[in-house]
Amino acid sequence: VIQIFTKQGKGVPTLNGSGGVGTHNTRRAAAGMSGELANTSFSVQASKFRTNGVSAINASIVPTVNPDADGYDNTSFSGNVRHAFDVNNSLLASVFQSRGDVQFDNAFGVSTDKNSTRSVLGKFAVISENRLSESWRSKLEWSRGVDDSKGYLNGGQTSKIKTTNRQIGWQNTISTGASGSLLLGLENLEQRVDSMTAYTQDGRRIKSLFAGYTGNIGQHQVQANIRQDRYSDFGTTNTWRLNVGHAFGEVWRASVGISTAFKAPTFNDMYGPAGWGSNPDLNPERSRNGEASLHYKSKGQAIDVVYFDSRVNDLIAADNTWTLQNLSAVRINGIEISYAGQFGDTGVNAALTKQKPRNVQTGGTLLRRADIFSSMGVTRQFGEWKLGGEWQYSGTREDFDINTFARTTLPSYSIVNGTASYAISKQLKLSLRIDNLLNKDYMLAHGYNTLGRTLFVGFNYQQ
Repeated sequence: VIQIFTKQGKGVPTLNGSGGVGTHNTRRAAAGMSGELANTSFSVQASKFRTNGVSAINASIVPTVNPDADGYDNTSFSGNVRHAFDVNNSLLASVFQSRGDVQFDNAFGVSTDKNSTRSVLGKFAVISENRLSESWRSKLEWSRGVDDSKGYLNGGQTSKIKTTNRQIGWQNTISTGASGSLLLGLENLEQRVDSMTAYTQDGRRIKSLFAGYTGNIGQHQVQANIRQDRYSDFGTTNTWRLNVGHAFGEVWRASVGISTAFKAPTFNDMYGPAGWGSNPDLNPERSRNGEASLHYKSKGQAIDVVYFDSRVNDLIAADNTWTLQNLSAVRINGIEISYAGQFGDTGVNAALTKQKPRNVQTGGTLLRRADIFSSMGVTRQFGEWKLGGEWQYSGTREDFDINTFARTTLPSYSIVNGTASYAISKQLKLSLRIDNLLNKDYMLAHGYNTLGRTLFVGFNYQQ
């Protein structure tokens, strides 16, 4: 499902633009216009991003890969127009189109291979928003999305997979008074896939019903949701969510919640080209999730403490041959602590997560998931200047060795980033960003490179 988040226009039509250059011949440019003309608002945006990048796989670890740089090129466009017939009825149309060309390495190829993928994403949607009565708001949406991906080796096409989604949905929000609202809706999604690979199934239909309630009862907050999805290939599944919160005065709030979830494997997961790790025998993921949290907010300071516990059956994950499989029972539980504060012209934020992501049957840690990770950031305003620093840390993670397929441990890492900006005027701002300031060498996946120190200088203009 492709979502569109194009900002709607407001007020007098204005222009905006941004751009910049950076390390590895990175270039970025974007421009747009948005505004209102009488009862019609609009927004259009276009952007271009290109970078030479670095070699995707480290040739010192896998000597057979092509050591050349693997770049990325993306061009995108989005736009929407909304017409208000009156204060209660409007019609909106939106469009999104993105084309991305990515180069990559194949650990099992030869050193002269040039691998690439070209992906085109697009979506068109029409939305009718209507207030049918003082307490009843209706939203009817029809959309069509396309994900078209082609793979190439040394200039010749080796794979093709195109997924088309057609969806219609009707959502109704009914006010139950000053303190609550009821949500009722239905959806119908049809998916079709076309590929160079032979398929045992090339279509899927999902019919869905959902309902929910959100409201305040004194110092209590309540959210309850239920959803039923009828899959043509996986049958009927019911999921639900219940959250209850309580406010202790003006600054403290506590909440608890439980929910269930269902995730069907995508067509790419099941029927992708050879080398994608696809598996037509995958089952859907089913999970039960619990959460308890405590929140504090007062005088520019906010603290959140959350305990979470997720138990997943048939988690979809890659095995040591990079083929997707179902892990029968997985549990991920832990605690998150975050802080955000403002001290005059200085802003501070910090976050820490301590968790245990594990396979219940074997006791082993889930791949590429750290037991602990954290971050911290500080910004300071000096007149027209704004300076900032960031720190990110991740503990050790388990992974498969890219050569032997045996389990290996990725070392922990810590990186520092720096930012600076200068406001020339209310409309124009210059910015500078340095990532991985200390030029740390680290891996997110065994055998794959990450960027060393990079610099990006840019501007942002908003009329």
